[in-house]
Amino acid sequence: MESSSLEFAILFAAGSSELEKQSLDRLLENLNPSVFSQIGYITLIGSADASGHLTTNRRLVKERIRVVESYLFSLGFPKEKIRKIFLDPSFGRSPEERRLLRSVRIQYKIETLK
Repeated sequence: MESSSLEFAILFAAGSSELEKQSLDRLLENLNPSVFSQIGYITLIGSADASGHLTTNRRLVKERIRVVESYLFSLGFPKEKIRKIFLDPSFGRSPEERRLLRSVRIQYKIETLK
């Protein structure tokens, strides 16, 4: 059996947990339901930048993961195969770093027979 680890990120607007069209497209591009049977587990790693109120940012981390998780359920991915990691909000040194922190990283392995 061969496996390949894959990872990609879904970015969110500042203060938002709404999936935008480009994020939905990226999810479908990377997690096509036809490969679900080849995935052992998906790990969702939520983060936020530390600008603003800490409590609000922690809530955003949870909401962002919940939104991505719900979307995966809607595609037919089983709930018991999703692991979640909630990171504390972090300070980005630049606007680009802060933008990248407003995300859910998705990690998974595709396992195929050799």
